[in-house]
Amino acid sequence: MVLQSELCDWRNVVSGFDEVSSGCCGSGLIEASFMCNKISNVCSDPSKYVFWDSIHPTGKAYHHIFMASLPIIDSIISS
Repeated sequence: MVLQSELCDWRNVVSGFDEVSSGCCGSGLIEASFMCNKISNVCSDPSKYVFWDSIHPTGKAYHHIFMASLPIIDSIISS
């Protein structure tokens, strides 16, 4: 199944990142929503991180997820 082989294989998503286990904002461990705010410490290059905070992917990670999803979306639309 395409979903298993493409989306569920996180190696496809995390390749090209330096940090895959913590977020860019704050300590990167438990911050989300209001815990990651304008006074929080932020990494210098979010594109090196999979996660912005402890929950939300960075723009680069979202792009990788979208590109991995595109063949599935195309097959659904063309069916």
